[in-house]
Amino acid sequence: MLLIWAYAYEGQKYVPQTLESIDEEFIEHFLASFYALDPSHQKIVAETIAEVERFLA
Repeated sequence: MLLIWAYAYEGQKYVPQTLESIDEEFIEHFLASFYALDPSHQKIVAETIAEVERFLA
């Protein structure tokens, strides 16, 4: 999970409980709903993922 990795990267020992409950299925459902609102959102998500990957590299 990206959120948990972000907390680990920052040196945090604990992740807020609300973030622990987010799983891959939830993220997939969120993205499907986000794309349904406007198909151009796929481009926004792709650009954001690419930027995060560059940052983590």
